[in-house]
Amino acid sequence: MKRIISLILPVAILITSSLAYANYAQDVDNFVDRLEKVAGKDSGFSSAVTKSEILHLNRLTISGYSIKTLPYEIGKLTKLRELHIHRTSIEKLPYEIGRMSGLEVLDVQDTPLTSFPYEIGDLKNLRELYIAGTKLKSVPYELGKLSNLIRLGLRNNPLEKLPYEFGNLSNLQWLDLSQTQITALPYELGKLKNLREVTLVGTPIKQLPSEIKDLPRLSCRTSDYKAPTMPCRL
Repeated sequence: MKRIISLILPVAILITSSLAYANYAQDVDNFVDRLEKVAGKDSGFSSAVTKSEILHLNRLTISGYSIKTLPYEIGKLTKLRELHIHRTSIEKLPYEIGRMSGLEVLDVQDTPLTSFPYEIGDLKNLRELYIAGTKLKSVPYELGKLSNLIRLGLRNNPLEKLPYEFGNLSNLQWLDLSQTQITALPYELGKLKNLREVTLVGTPIKQLPSEIKDLPRLSCRTSDYKAPTMPCRL
């Protein structure tokens, strides 16, 4: 794996205060140094990106099976808007991820996570959360605190149930539970008046609570990803 990080730079620098800029620059330095160490000498990290580039980025993608952990300093990247973690060997995310106050998109795929930090509930600006291809059997109930969440993807995980606190995700519009082991949905999801689409392909769910079926805007996809959504008749 020659490159483990890709960057999308913002049009304008988000940091205006010179003091804040200096402090953030030091935080970035610490994060880059630590990530280089955990990635290993053969990752090609140093040649792939410079610290000045990371200082101004708003999207960070970390990919590579040689990566087994993330430095806790990642919590200092408060200007970051999107974090994508793909095809790594990470089993546990640092709880400091809950300090990434500017994060709007968190995307974890093909990574053997066995647990998710409950501090995820502190990401008040998070609008999209995707967790796919992990070893998670449950997700923390603190996810129910993400009141600004619009899209939630949990496909292809050995999940067995959802917390009833998901009924607090008042802005949720899209939910993907395909290829999970969930057998029933909590009736509290019936409170999600903005929910428009639920994907249940490859799940053992046979019936939906009446509270969910009565949602006026909701449609379901149950048999084929490519098929159009239909009214929820389960």
